Amino acid sequence: MYKISVPVMNANVTRCGREKVLKELKRFDTERVFLALDRYEADKEKRWRVMGEICGHILNGGKNKYRDAYIKANGDAFRAFAAEMRKAVDSVNPEIRLGACACLTSWDIDGTDAAELAGILAGNTRPFARLIGAPYWAAKGEWGSKLQDVIELERMESSWTKSENIELFAEGDSYPRPRTRCPASYLEGFDMAIRASGCTDGILKYGMDYSSNTDYETGYAAFHERNRELYGGIDRLFGDKNCCGVRVYETPAKLADTVMPTAVNKNINIEYMFFSKAARSLAYNSVPTVYVGQGVCGIAFDENARHLPAEAFKNGLIIDIAAAEILMSRGIDVGIEKIGEPVTAGTCEHFINDDNYILSDGVPVCDIRLKNGALILSDTETSHGIIPMSFRYENGNGNRFLILNVNTRSDMDNVLKHYARSRQYAENVQWLSGNKLPAYVYGNPELYVLCKKNENTMAVGLWNFFADIAIEPVVELDGEYSDISFLNCSGELCGDMVR
Repeated sequence: MYKISVPVMNANVTRCGREKVLKELKRFDTERVFLALDRYEADKEKRWRVMGEICGHILNGGKNKYRDAYIKANGDAFRAFAAEMRKAVDSVNPEIRLGACACLTSWDIDGTDAAELAGILAGNTRPFARLIGAPYWAAKGEWGSKLQDVIELERMESSWTKSENIELFAEGDSYPRPRTRCPASYLEGFDMAIRASGCTDGILKYGMDYSSNTDYETGYAAFHERNRELYGGIDRLFGDKNCCGVRVYETPAKLADTVMPTAVNKNINIEYMFFSKAARSLAYNSVPTVYVGQGVCGIAFDENARHLPAEAFKNGLIIDIAAAEILMSRGIDVGIEKIGEPVTAGTCEHFINDDNYILSDGVPVCDIRLKNGALILSDTETSHGIIPMSFRYENGNGNRFLILNVNTRSDMDNVLKHYARSRQYAENVQWLSGNKLPAYVYGNPELYVLCKKNENTMAVGLWNFFADIAIEPVVELDGEYSDISFLNCSGELCGDMVR
């Protein structure tokens, strides 16, 4: 049962009175209320000074004793803090629940994870944790996030954390509120997609302003009320099914084994490694994803390739040039004879099949020499001559790869987000594994697609997170279906397509 909780500020209750706050909470169908602190305090300058002193040890080379010690010390400190918090609460009432709010570092450099901390904080109660990734990130462009990116981020975190024992909340934060800062459509789109995915047990829905009077911004509640019927329809259509699509291989706790720098990745900035460029590329291009199992095929960028299990190769893999470098170091043939120095791509990426040119924004690529049997799909003209930007290859063991000669750790990711890349993914998924995508839509940017199946049926969710309307979207299905129903949209089933 998907539960809605709403945080309120202590000062707001004091100023506006309990009755006004309660009236607004009821509009959200609130089951629980969380009280927020009035202010947060952190000595950022002190943190940066300490980090500066040890970065030379922990952010250089591969796995080493300094990095291991740093990560262990972080974990020990967090565990001790959580235990002290639980001890203090137990002295008052051991039935009070304490939970963890995850942060960007919660599954890696912190030396622990949200589930472990939630377990310590819980004591004898059921553990709970709030994941990280909020609608306001998209409204403010935090870390380059789009709305579908934060949805995928929470789904990724859930795959690392979810179990029957722990209760998970999505971070439905519209900070700093009101709607002039973060539109209600962002919060509602996030809530509905998370609800459809089934990745959490509910949402912490930040629909009440922390600063202004309770009756100042009532728009979040108004849109929640307008969408009640949709919530029920989503639960009915998606609730009894499992997600399907391309398996995104994202590994927590990567830092300990990360090698930096490498021939491909001169950049040792690890800040953005938490954000899945693979998931962002697929979500932007209307390719459905899954974070458990094998999927119709797999995708692994950058350091995630260092942790790929053997079964990941069964259905083929989409990888970037950093992942290719890692697999080559493991003795896996990916069709590259030699990886040369990074160079800047030309103005455009040339897609050979339809002789089309797409702006590349000067993304870093590598001067690579391919083996016989590699089929070049696109190239770019550089100072080193024409260099392949994407190709596919099958090695002697039958492993198939679609390889993007792109440094995805760079800030420039437009090269991963356009119609030609979208179609390239869709067409080569079938070559990689023999499987079609469960559903796919071409030609509408940021049309987020989520698919779930059970034995007999498939549910397909479409959320348009782009400024333009979705122009006559055609949903390409993985086979012919005999019947269809619609929720908040209309169309016609035409064999293996919906128009």
